[in-house]
Amino acid sequence: MKRNVNSMRRAATRLLVATAALGAIVAPVGAVDTCLTPDPGDVYYVAYQNNPAGPEYIVDLGSKDQFLTATTKLTFPDIRVADFGTMFSPTAPNLWIGLFGVRNPITRDAIVAANGPKDQFTLDNSSIVGAGQQIDSWATGLPQFASEVGGGPCSLNAGRFPGRVFGSYQDTLNGLTQGGISGNLVWNVETRLSNIGGTRTATAKIKFFDSQANPAAGTSSRSQIGYFKAYTDGTAEYWPDYDGDLLPDVAVGTDPEADKCTQVSSPDNTDADADNHSVPCDCQDGNPAVWGAIPTEARAVTIAADKSTISWTAPTVFFGSTPVYDVFRGQQPSLGGVPTYSCLSPNQAGASVTDASAPLPGSRPFLYLVRAQTGCGDGPLGQGKNGPVRAVPSCP
Repeated sequence: MKRNVNSMRRAATRLLVATAALGAIVAPVGAVDTCLTPDPGDVYYVAYQNNPAGPEYIVDLGSKDQFLTATTKLTFPDIRVADFGTMFSPTAPNLWIGLFGVRNPITRDAIVAANGPKDQFTLDNSSIVGAGQQIDSWATGLPQFASEVGGGPCSLNAGRFPGRVFGSYQDTLNGLTQGGISGNLVWNVETRLSNIGGTRTATAKIKFFDSQANPAAGTSSRSQIGYFKAYTDGTAEYWPDYDGDLLPDVAVGTDPEADKCTQVSSPDNTDADADNHSVPCDCQDGNPAVWGAIPTEARAVTIAADKSTISWTAPTVFFGSTPVYDVFRGQQPSLGGVPTYSCLSPNQAGASVTDASAPLPGSRPFLYLVRAQTGCGDGPLGQGKNGPVRAVPSCP
């Protein structure tokens, strides 16, 4: 739902009262952009010329949800080559592109932004709430203070300013520190597109982060969710990358760089056996029939009330082939010491087994161990009470 024009103007007025203190800048008269109607939680692309201050091009890329849940590459047709070329000369120096938005428009304690926070220190020393409030307030004023892009009809979801003027990104969100969202962030949400001599170069992969920090609620989190690339004609594309290794998390075959191991953050996409699983996820990269990793320990081994059904839960970490299980039975020696185990049920497909045997009268109860295994190898059995690794025979 798009916002009511009167409410947008009231919110924009509040923003402009705050930013007026930064300098005596005259507001444009009669600038109304009917093609730019931001919604709460939208993500913004801003291109502008800095030093000397020059034109500013703003595009509403749409809801943050598409970035948070993306499974394919995203393109943005509202960033138009013709509009960018009209606004900036081919040799314009010091062109920068900023990418940011409010992830939680209700509490404004979470944002999405380019280039950070790259670590916990960066997050802890920024005001995410302050940045969220400033982004939302600035965006609310765009329909009133930005000018339309193009003509007859105007370009959808786009706006422009002639330079560092009242209501612009340069005068509001960039008025204190470059890319700092009104000084609330200690990292820069912008990336350079042209150098001081006016030579444009396509950007490297621009990391895009989701971050939240609400001191009152005690919440704090950060993660990379994808990356952008911006090109010399001003256009941009986005790829999901939830493990943060700068390989796109898209279906293998849809992109030459598609990540073949989304379970592990690693730039190594080597796949010698062409089974579509790269080395970090392939324990046998020379065998296309086997991939994955050695599973961790089977958990929560339990004996049911009938004293004959033993069950367990799958390892917390495994991928590749579904694990099977070796079940071992032992007894605690009457005088203490280390139990001796025997193989009760090898290669058990399910997560339970029945043991109809019972300990001899007066003897110690049975003990059970369960080991998960895949084509990559056997998982661990854990350690005994006093620390030694449990020893079991071959099974079978």
